[in-house]
Amino acid sequence: MMSQNIHGDRTRPAKGAVIAGAETNMWFLIKVLVNLVTPTRVSARRYLANELARRRIELPPECAQELADSVIHTCKLISRATGTRWRRQVTFHLEQGARMMAIAHRGKPARDPVEEAQAAGYAAVMARHGIAIADRPSPTRPL
Repeated sequence: MMSQNIHGDRTRPAKGAVIAGAETNMWFLIKVLVNLVTPTRVSARRYLANELARRRIELPPECAQELADSVIHTCKLISRATGTRWRRQVTFHLEQGARMMAIAHRGKPARDPVEEAQAAGYAAVMARHGIAIADRPSPTRPL
């Protein structure tokens, strides 16, 4: 493949650069193909585990799967009620779920009663899988 530099001279890219570019494209293609055939449950669990790892929370795979399934279920219910496609919204719900799981794990107070109920539910799942949960503060605002 020939190209021209700024002076109009025809040059060839370095052989190593072409090979490195081809390897990068190949890995990208492999990742895309793997993600296309990966079931939603598996990719949701991985996404949630990555979101929680960013918040320095490590969960066993069974716990992460149960939490991801719960988030997907909630996402489907909300999408059905709003008339949207749940697959387009699932990453948003997984990110928000990870935020609520971090609140539940650290025992921080939630912003409102709905978040408090979500955090309590996530804390119960984590406790059932043997994850140490900080004491939840009592709700300060009435329902």
